[in-house]
Amino acid sequence: MKMLKVLIIIALNILWLANARADKILNFSAEQIQNLGIKTLQPTVVDSVLLASAPGSIVVPPANEYLVSAPLSGRVARINRAVGERVSKGAAIAVIDSSDFVGLQKDYLNDLGELNLAQATLRREKNLLSEGVISKRKWLVSKNQYDKRFRAVNEARQMLEISGLREPELRQLQRSGKLFKSLELKAPVDGVILGREVAIGQRVEKLAPMFRIANLDLLWLEATVPQQLATRIQIGDKLLVNDSDVSARVILIGSHVNPSDQTVMVRAAFDADAKYLRPGQKVSVRIQRTDQSSLLRVPVAAMTRMDNKRYVFVSTKDGFELREIKTVGSAGKYLSIENGIELRDQVVVKGVAALKAAFMGLGGE
Repeated sequence: MKMLKVLIIIALNILWLANARADKILNFSAEQIQNLGIKTLQPTVVDSVLLASAPGSIVVPPANEYLVSAPLSGRVARINRAVGERVSKGAAIAVIDSSDFVGLQKDYLNDLGELNLAQATLRREKNLLSEGVISKRKWLVSKNQYDKRFRAVNEARQMLEISGLREPELRQLQRSGKLFKSLELKAPVDGVILGREVAIGQRVEKLAPMFRIANLDLLWLEATVPQQLATRIQIGDKLLVNDSDVSARVILIGSHVNPSDQTVMVRAAFDADAKYLRPGQKVSVRIQRTDQSSLLRVPVAAMTRMDNKRYVFVSTKDGFELREIKTVGSAGKYLSIENGIELRDQVVVKGVAALKAAFMGLGGE
């Protein structure tokens, strides 16, 4: 009945439309506005807007994941830590018996002995050179031999350090000459052991993967969203994990569309510790716009559709103007608008149907 009354009022006052401007701004008197039940409301700034929901997964940033490989070939004699355990940087996580390791120590001691001999020869010939007993050329030959031995010792020392031998152990080896038959595999960072590729007693070759360790202080959340929605997401938007109080901030929007399901990857970094979340975990997320400086909110009832486009009526000094709007989402009874209106505008929220009918009578449709 209410809608019928509105249509009757429009029909009885069809002559009012003679006052309409050529640009289709509808002009009514105060009495007519009251009869049509037109009411306006000023938009408000959006504090948050839900853009979409999507599935996601927890991943470790590549820079925080480490592959620990066997420095030399040998046999796994002991495994000190299990998958899932936390380890500190430098902690021994496995022991390898290696004949190659023994060989490196022998080479180091041999090169060290040759260096000491070359150094003694160089000192003696330096004195002889100063006394004119030998030529400078002979001294240069001895100097060249010393330099070669020096480089050989440094190279052998570096190979032992890469194999896991620390400075105190190097000094012990140099002092006692007693060789270590086993080498310790050490954790390169503080982290958690995510995977183990070997078993006790297994023979491994040089550079064979043995453990995966990750620093879980920083995690990423990667969500897959339909490609048509990806254009609405911006860097800095929030991904809220359902059934959790943690959120992540968007740091990357993929430029590649997955051909199998036409989705785009959106990556976010957690603002704080992602408690209760683990790498590989599947989650559901809500994507929320955080920069609302250009977003305004009006009741959903203010919007009308024509020609598959969205419009609102705005009250101006000349009458009621029809404006096309671009929306970015809705929450309950409210609509979030990206452009088309300004904060100072007065948007029609009641009587929209009457204004639409009057506008269509002007030839709008």
